[in-house]
Amino acid sequence: MTIDEQEAAPTVESDDLIEDSPELPADEPKVPGPWRASDGAPISFAEAQAEWARVAHGVLVKTATRYNDYLTYSELARRVLDESGILYGAHQRNWIGKVLVAVADRNATEGGPLLTSLCVSSGDEKVGAGYAYALKIAGQPKPKDLQPHAAESRLECYRFHGADMPADGGQPTTTRAVSAKRIRTEPPVEKPVILCPVHFSQLPLSGQCDLCD
Repeated sequence: MTIDEQEAAPTVESDDLIEDSPELPADEPKVPGPWRASDGAPISFAEAQAEWARVAHGVLVKTATRYNDYLTYSELARRVLDESGILYGAHQRNWIGKVLVAVADRNATEGGPLLTSLCVSSGDEKVGAGYAYALKIAGQPKPKDLQPHAAESRLECYRFHGADMPADGGQPTTTRAVSAKRIRTEPPVEKPVILCPVHFSQLPLSGQCDLCD
């Protein structure tokens, strides 16, 4: 299975950390460990993960230089493999979470806005466990809804990393899929009923009471 065929990692909005050693389903064959694209030489998972995390950090920082930009787990995984030159045949859900944990750890050490807010699932474009973990180690309380909080963090990332901001300084923006879903699910705004002050009947759109002379 190629990276292009892989789906995004499932989002888990909880305080649980991303599993260090996710178990493969019983019917999923084991895959070889990571290897270098240049010569096919095998490399330990720990060494590969360290390099992937370094590359992922750089990719997310570069993403933060473009206002309102973000990446899906699949896009990040593909770029990490391409730019690191270290390949791996396992489904990206089995390793990209560990990479984001390492990015969050570095973020907590170095300071600055939470870069994991820039990485979302492919389907619903929501942040999940990686962002919840970043909040946890940064000592920030977990909000009831991660998505608006992540939008605020993304805005901080754009400002911090020198994105070309709009004249008003930019606004926290949820991802396209999240925004579209909220528009569809928000109840219509009811217009207030305007009554005639004399007859107390509802006025028509013209604003003229039919009972008044």
